[in-house]
Amino acid sequence: MNRFEGEAEIGAGVAVTEAGRFSIHGGRLRGRYDLESDALVIDQIELGGENTAIDGEVRVENASAIMRAGAGEGAPFQLRFASMRLDLPGIFPNPVSLTNVNANGEIALGDRAIRVARLTAQSDGAGADLSARLYWAAAPNGRTYPGFEMNARLTGVADARKVMDFWPIGLGESARHYVFSALEGGRVSDAVAVLDIRPADLAAANGWRNAAVDVRFNVSEGAFRFAPTMSPVTGARGSGVLRGNRFDLRVSEARFNNLHVTNGVVEVPQFKPSGAMLTVGGHAVGDARNLIGVLLQEPLNLRDRLPINPDTVTGHGAVTLRLQRPMRDHVPFEDWRFTIDGRVTNLAGAMVGRNVAVSNGQFTVSGDQRAVVVAGPVTAGSSHIADVRWTEEIGAGGPARSVYRIGGVFDANDLERLGYPVASIAQGRIGVTVSGEGRGFDVDRAQVELDLTHAAVETPFRFWEKRAGAAASARFNVDRASDGGLMFSNIDARGAGLFAQGAARLTQAGALAEADISRLSVDGRANARVRAGRGADGVLEVEVRGAMFDAAPFMDMAGSGAPEAQGAGAAAHEKEPLRADVAVDRLRMRGDAELRNARVNLVTTRGALRTLTVEGFSPGDRGFSLALGPRASDPSGAIVFRAEDAGFAVRALTGADNIIGGVATANGTWRPGPPSLARFEVSIRDYEVVRVPAMARLLSSVGSLTGLAEALNGDGIGFVLLEANLVYANDRVTFTEGRMSGPSLGLTGSGSYELARDNLNVDGVVVPSPTLNLSFISEIPLIGDLIASRRGEGVFAMTYALNGPAAAPRVGVNPVSALAPGIFRRIFEPLVRTSPPPPSEGDGDVDEPAPSPAGGAQAGMP
Repeated sequence: MNRFEGEAEIGAGVAVTEAGRFSIHGGRLRGRYDLESDALVIDQIELGGENTAIDGEVRVENASAIMRAGAGEGAPFQLRFASMRLDLPGIFPNPVSLTNVNANGEIALGDRAIRVARLTAQSDGAGADLSARLYWAAAPNGRTYPGFEMNARLTGVADARKVMDFWPIGLGESARHYVFSALEGGRVSDAVAVLDIRPADLAAANGWRNAAVDVRFNVSEGAFRFAPTMSPVTGARGSGVLRGNRFDLRVSEARFNNLHVTNGVVEVPQFKPSGAMLTVGGHAVGDARNLIGVLLQEPLNLRDRLPINPDTVTGHGAVTLRLQRPMRDHVPFEDWRFTIDGRVTNLAGAMVGRNVAVSNGQFTVSGDQRAVVVAGPVTAGSSHIADVRWTEEIGAGGPARSVYRIGGVFDANDLERLGYPVASIAQGRIGVTVSGEGRGFDVDRAQVELDLTHAAVETPFRFWEKRAGAAASARFNVDRASDGGLMFSNIDARGAGLFAQGAARLTQAGALAEADISRLSVDGRANARVRAGRGADGVLEVEVRGAMFDAAPFMDMAGSGAPEAQGAGAAAHEKEPLRADVAVDRLRMRGDAELRNARVNLVTTRGALRTLTVEGFSPGDRGFSLALGPRASDPSGAIVFRAEDAGFAVRALTGADNIIGGVATANGTWRPGPPSLARFEVSIRDYEVVRVPAMARLLSSVGSLTGLAEALNGDGIGFVLLEANLVYANDRVTFTEGRMSGPSLGLTGSGSYELARDNLNVDGVVVPSPTLNLSFISEIPLIGDLIASRRGEGVFAMTYALNGPAAAPRVGVNPVSALAPGIFRRIFEPLVRTSPPPPSEGDGDVDEPAPSPAGGAQAGMP
């Protein structure tokens, strides 16, 4: 017998490794021993069924020497495997496949060592050539552990994910798990490994010496996704070094989100103790859109807070990015760390939610896991913004928010497009400095400073106006209210005759909820405190108290509600209901007339006056009162007017200064609009008329009255009485049965005046010297109609007509009509004027009187 053959069965069991417990499900070994050649050959190895199989043979030469070897002696062996598939869950994470395995060496039991002089093998097209020594020795803790020395070189190119299969379990478990999950591809070449793993390393609780493992390799076509929510690094080319307790990868070039990456690094500073920070970083350059795209990805996720639409961005970016995460299996973003430092040049794009394009942005980008800061100049529309510093706080210490500082010179129209409604009151360049915080454009709090020097400003109703070049400024704080509206506090505006301080609150829809302007001082316009709030019915209520307030700019607003009646800037307010209560020492009205100790209450609806009461005193302590519209003292809303100084009243209400003295009264009816309608009778007694261009032209057209025309433009002409019936509707005053009588002159007239168009259309009769002209005869029934024709006319009178602008009307006088007494005088008058029909109480519109035919006055002239 010169040979033994046989098989060995291995039963089931459990093995314990650093990676944990795993089961062995049995196995089989088959071999033979040749006595003559003293060779041991094992030609079949199976462990766990077919999971682990070796196709080839293990041949040990001089096998008996293994048992006889003493210290310093070895038994040579030689191994040859055609193919081998190892599935050892306690050693390698995945099955390992090798082909063409050849090894030779010696087993030295006396030295407790196995020496591999040379081993060659192939796997997936790459080859390995190594020498190694496996030995057993005591560690410092007194226990025996194996040691392992190896020098190896990889030939050819291997798939990076396949190489990961040779990363032994127990060597940097957290790093191995992370790298294996993040690695998506690549080719490994030129690998060189030098191992000196000592028993003391295996016994160490805090990791191996770095000198225990030194594996160096090159990588090409690498693909690595360092965060599962971010774009992968692709096309990576570089080199790596694996040490006993550290891993480093240097990437000379790669692509990341279509950016070109250089100086890339992957660093694991230590495998043990676990929890060390993995670092991934690099320098990326490329299109600004792709760089902005990185900020949109988790965990940064700044899409909803970027002021620029990322899909419209153009420009160039360069940034150095560094991310760190603990080497654990599951790491929340709160434990991540990152830094970003870069620059974006020539940035352009469309702002989110704003009709404004930005261009020529030159920004630096910096920050870490707590906040990202974008700073630099940019152009928005035609406005140059020299100072932009936008900080997005993204840390876990509190809610994400935007903190910003913006300073520059804005065109008013650009501010309008940015959502700040200033173009309706200002034109030109406005210096703006804003410091605040919020979420994107949703402001939570801010401090705002405005330099209005180079802008022309005209507030609603032209209450305050400023030419460009006059110094003016404003500052205030803004806070988001609990209902979503905005609180404006510490308001301070000054310059060009304005000084205002106070606070205000806007609703979420942008409507004024309340305001308290503790001081409003406008040269010649106001010195008062203004408060505003909403009544229980939602109507805006305004209260004015102080030394002086100019109501003249608002008097057009309190008119009929017709569009042409609205003053400058009033369009935005014409539909807002209003209740106002004004009590001031001096109330300025039209014509610079000032009402002392004034008290005003008014109500407007749909842009038209509904109720008005005015009380006060004109100079000389003469009483003035006006009331119209429904009120507690008169629910019917009748018009009641009394003025002990008629001249003051006319100037205050109309702006005309051609009445001096007198006492005026008016009574009638008022129907609120729009359009509003007033019918009333007016009477003025014992007054003088001066500087009336239309009357001067009329008197100058009558040769005998030239002297009165000169008096009218001088000291004036005295009258005893003025009476007329008036209708005000649709911004037009129509009057009938009007007459003025005095010692030297009498006039009658009917017609209309269109306020917005400044169009006067009047005809009547001029009566020289009513007393000498026997005008009292017009009061006698029947005889007065035959001889004097109308009340107020004399025996001798001339018909006239006025047409056109009030300051320079066309005048027509028929002197022949003076020779026709009584009823025959009407032959020379213009065609009959149609009186306006009374409007229906339920009718919202008012029919206007038919105008006189063109040239009507001349038609009665020879």
